[in-house]
Amino acid sequence: MFSPPSSDERARLRSEHAHRFPEVATLRLIGDGGAPVSLPIVLGNPSGACDLPPGEKPSPAWSQLLRASLNLAAESPNLAGMLASDCVLWPDAATWGRHVARWPGLPVSVAGELRRKVGLRGDALSDSWAGDDAPAPLAAAIAADPRVAWYVVRPREGVRYAVALRPPEASVWRLASKQISEPDGDPWRQVRGLASRCAVAAAKADGDEWVACDLAELVDRFPAIAVLLLGRIGALVGSGAEAELSEL
Repeated sequence: MFSPPSSDERARLRSEHAHRFPEVATLRLIGDGGAPVSLPIVLGNPSGACDLPPGEKPSPAWSQLLRASLNLAAESPNLAGMLASDCVLWPDAATWGRHVARWPGLPVSVAGELRRKVGLRGDALSDSWAGDDAPAPLAAAIAADPRVAWYVVRPREGVRYAVALRPPEASVWRLASKQISEPDGDPWRQVRGLASRCAVAAAKADGDEWVACDLAELVDRFPAIAVLLLGRIGALVGSGAEAELSEL
């Protein structure tokens, strides 16, 4: 049985890594003799998705995950290990290394949990709800432009946001698409920038009420939502539109 971080450790981790939204994840493992084992760790968001303190350099793990998620590159066989090394904030590296020596598949499990933590799940974003009654904080933006569509975002159970998206100008879309696909570029900067530009209103559910919020609140906590929003923005500009052929 492994002990979770102490109260002092939790306080230190919350203070030092507040920008990475640390959370405790308890891994259920099979230990010696087939006995069940609970292994608590503290996971932070990928450093490459966060606003880091001055002088701190991000791991390339987030950029690689982003490129794989956007089908810009094949997923590296080392990606799970890179994500675990970057995002396991506790225990320390030496202790984590001993755990991985005992359970070599741990990095893959952690990488899967991390995807859920940052909101990278297919059902996190609804289809367009342009024809339904929108939350009040989104109503003005929707009324101002008939091209605007809105979506419900559920990055995890019990958490709901709503986002109104306006398609970008053609030149902005072409430039962003080019910059995102550049092999030596910064895809996260472009993805986040385009999502921020197109999100004309956002709201967070508070019980039965919707409260206006900034998109940054959502994307800081769940950065992969910006990736999912990029897909919806593409649909709004007609990218990937489905067609049906029929006899002339």
